[in-house]
Amino acid sequence: MRSLVDLLVARAASHPARGFRFVDDDTVLSYRELDRDARRIASVLAERNIAPGARVALAYPAGLDFVRAFWGCIYAGVIAVPVPAPHPARLARTLPRLRAIVTDCTPSAVLTTAALATRVPELGDVITTDDATGDPMRQPHDSPSDAIALLQYTSGSTRSPRGVVLDHANILHNLGLLRAFHLDQHDMVMAHWLPLYHDMGLIRGMLSPVHMGADCVMLSAEKFVERPARWLAAVTSHKATTIGAPNFGFELCTRKISDAELATLDLSSLRLVFSSAEPVRKGTIDRFLARFGLDPTVFRPAYGLAEATVAVAGELSHYTTHAVSASALRDGRIESATSDDRYDLVSCGAPLGDMEVAIIDGNQRAAPDRVGEIWVRGGSVARGYWGQTDPIFGAELGGTGPFLRTGDLGWCDADGGLAIVGRMKDAIIIRGQTFYPQDLEAAVESVPLVRAGCTAAFAIETPDGEAAVIVAEIDVVDWPASVAAIRAAISEQLGLALAAIVAVERGTLPKTASGKVQRALTRTQYERGELSALQTWTHPPRDQ
Repeated sequence: MRSLVDLLVARAASHPARGFRFVDDDTVLSYRELDRDARRIASVLAERNIAPGARVALAYPAGLDFVRAFWGCIYAGVIAVPVPAPHPARLARTLPRLRAIVTDCTPSAVLTTAALATRVPELGDVITTDDATGDPMRQPHDSPSDAIALLQYTSGSTRSPRGVVLDHANILHNLGLLRAFHLDQHDMVMAHWLPLYHDMGLIRGMLSPVHMGADCVMLSAEKFVERPARWLAAVTSHKATTIGAPNFGFELCTRKISDAELATLDLSSLRLVFSSAEPVRKGTIDRFLARFGLDPTVFRPAYGLAEATVAVAGELSHYTTHAVSASALRDGRIESATSDDRYDLVSCGAPLGDMEVAIIDGNQRAAPDRVGEIWVRGGSVARGYWGQTDPIFGAELGGTGPFLRTGDLGWCDADGGLAIVGRMKDAIIIRGQTFYPQDLEAAVESVPLVRAGCTAAFAIETPDGEAAVIVAEIDVVDWPASVAAIRAAISEQLGLALAAIVAVERGTLPKTASGKVQRALTRTQYERGELSALQTWTHPPRDQ
């Protein structure tokens, strides 16, 4: 199998009745039907003189139309560029990302639905695919393995989104790694809400089931966030065997699913629960497993990034943690924890397949007890960013390479298990010690009045050096009590004093399309006074 074309053609023949279900509207799409619809869309692209190798943006609301359009692009030999569909009622917030991507990669067309094209005329000249009923393309384009299949735009959590260039070989290599991670479940039923324009939703959520001949049950991220029980209800109804999400997704389930909803759920079919895309927290895992009565062996943390297609490392048997000294970790060292100085690092498992991971301190491999930057090498690593030459893809280590410099900080245990510590660009350095924003955010979100997954921690320069700031979506019904609780949580768990706490309006904290908090943008808005602040506390006090 040398291309994704071969993959779907084979799957339509071997598992014609399996495929996709979108539970929001209960629509279904078998692999046989997907093969037919992809051929029809490929014919439409050919009729519009969009040649193989051209770029085509896919701007779809959650649903099966995206799945059809993506495979239509693959069959036509054009480069698919998934983008978040602008929301008709929130264009000021959702349209700029699409415009930035279109400016960056200059697609030949924007594919979408007829309904969205009517409601969002700002999309410009579009091709609607939900009304494609012509003759199917008889022979899909014969794409070589090194042909570009996809531009996967990064989430933009630390910088402007950039288009990761993935060829057919990259994607098939990563799907092979995921097959082993998913226990080669031939009867796998995936249930997920991850957006299909995000690498985790697209590769793990949509492409991996096709590779395995499995069923995939999907719902929209919007419906999940609105009521997390919908996700686990889909698991119950369709006897899903596999689910996955970033850490905040499991935290939402633990916090927001009521006892009455819990009583209706049956998760006994689950054999694999994976977590990645942001640091995995032991507290979240333990609360989720306990709340829903799951065996700890089903939970498998993983690590990956769009620049390596999606998956790099994964825990294949059961999740493990390392109790280390929190104070030593702030100095970049790994030491055993003590009773009053403890931090639990979660292992994301060893590198999958032939992927290679190196922990780098400076320009050499880090000592076994040191934290360093994670470098990655293997067949899943992309060729680079669209239209850019970036040295992070060409790092050399002792005369070998090229390695991908991920910008993530981590540590490997004696068995090769990778633990993620934080992002280099996000590190907060105060009085010579390194703190990681996710730790401050977790401490803040232990306060009941703070919304889960809606906190940003960052550093600002003050006359006395760097100081930490918290911006969060907080219920301000008792603002003094909220401030006191947040300051106490940060002080007790991290030994830090804060320079400021800002409560912002619900739904206004800057986030990426995949739900990651944009700390750098939040800091910029804070410094410019552009946040939708409901209340602000500063130390020392300042005029409001």
